[in-house]
Amino acid sequence: MTHQARQVRPTTTTIPAALAEVALVDARTSAATGGMGISWWHARVAAGEAPRPVIQQPRMTRWRLADVRAFWAQRAQAGSADASRSDGKTGTSTNAG
Repeated sequence: MTHQARQVRPTTTTIPAALAEVALVDARTSAATGGMGISWWHARVAAGEAPRPVIQQPRMTRWRLADVRAFWAQRAQAGSADASRSDGKTGTSTNAG
């Protein structure tokens, strides 16, 4: 009997654009898209900052992938706009008055 090597599945997959418009994702995927944790994601949803789920049932809450992507894109754009307005100073005063 020979030992067969286990097939490794890829950790990332690409979704066709047409499917991304209707695909539903869970909180873990929504948070991981932006590198955040699930509790952070739920806090943003509760605060009305992140998109509301389209399906909310016990043990099954789902968001549209397109809405999640738009949220993260807007957040990244806002972050880069804030960074470009910053002059690079840390806020500490070097005035030796």
